[in-house]
Amino acid sequence: MKNRGPAYILAALVLVALIWHIVNPPQPPPPGPMGTPPHWSTMVKVGEMGPWQVNPSGTMWAGAWNEKAKDGKLRSAVWVVDFENSKSKHWLLDSRSPVVGLSWADDNSVRVVTPAKLLNVEMTSIDANSDAPGKPKLLKDAVTQIAAWPQASKDMITAMGPQVSLTSDTGKTIGKDVSLKVAKNVRYGGNSAISPDGSQFVVSVIEDKVGSEMTYYLADTKTGASKRIFSSKDLPGRVSGLWVSPAGVLVVCSERDKFDRLICGPDGKLTPIKAKDKLDTSAWSDAPKNMKFVSYNAGYDFRLSDGRTRKLFDLKKLGRNDDQWRREVQDGRLYPRKDGDYTSVSFAAGAIDIRIIAKDGSKSTKLMPRS
Repeated sequence: MKNRGPAYILAALVLVALIWHIVNPPQPPPPGPMGTPPHWSTMVKVGEMGPWQVNPSGTMWAGAWNEKAKDGKLRSAVWVVDFENSKSKHWLLDSRSPVVGLSWADDNSVRVVTPAKLLNVEMTSIDANSDAPGKPKLLKDAVTQIAAWPQASKDMITAMGPQVSLTSDTGKTIGKDVSLKVAKNVRYGGNSAISPDGSQFVVSVIEDKVGSEMTYYLADTKTGASKRIFSSKDLPGRVSGLWVSPAGVLVVCSERDKFDRLICGPDGKLTPIKAKDKLDTSAWSDAPKNMKFVSYNAGYDFRLSDGRTRKLFDLKKLGRNDDQWRREVQDGRLYPRKDGDYTSVSFAAGAIDIRIIAKDGSKSTKLMPRS
């Protein structure tokens, strides 16, 4: 009997631990990539990735993941990756709704939109340096999708089926609503543009399940009119930049190691601009002077004013061991780092890939890899 005392104590401790575990079950992992940085993959995740965006200065990335649990409840989380400090952080949202829109208000503040009751939406602001998200703010307009929300813009393109509107971050409709001649269950793509004066905007409509085929529409907020301007089949590559003004729609397309500029004028005619031909970009004041890309073969700096391409680094001389990461970064964008290297951001197969590429292209360091 004396030897049974320790056994009774052990059994009691196990029982207490079991009761504690039942009363206080462990929290499920947040929606987002599984694992510990940098030993994780955006292909192995909880939930599905939603909208994402790089901040205006190209130093941080923000993305949302939405998860529908077995009990039917929805969970959402926003992740931020700090390029310079090689750190990541996430915030769980209290809305119990999927994130349908995301945009950087400035270099340090992210705004997200989630559905609320009666088809209204709520906007939540997140300070990248804070430990908790701000309180949700109800927007007035009823919407089903956020068709577009450019970085550092107070205005977004909201949609209620085929009806699209330019909406401020307070929920106010700017100008007139626009009805597109598309299906009621239309899905909007990520390529879009809003003119600096808010008089026009361009939205893309997804035409296939994969999302590779898109049709583009030009909307006029003054008159409420709209028209189809072109489709992805009319372009020489994937859309990497899109800007709109009364002068027309300026498009930059990229395809492997080739980059093209096109203008869709007020008459609706799509005109390619020959390489090295001068272009007055002042009509599109929100367009950048340069864009940096990475392909399987090299990194490039592309200048909009004359279409000139400068090679930043060459990847062709790398060995067989570098083949995998070169495939992951191809068709991505490059963002300069303080130390002279580059951060690459590539999106493919519904997953993001973020890593550091040395300024001479000799090596790659994972931040949030796809594999």
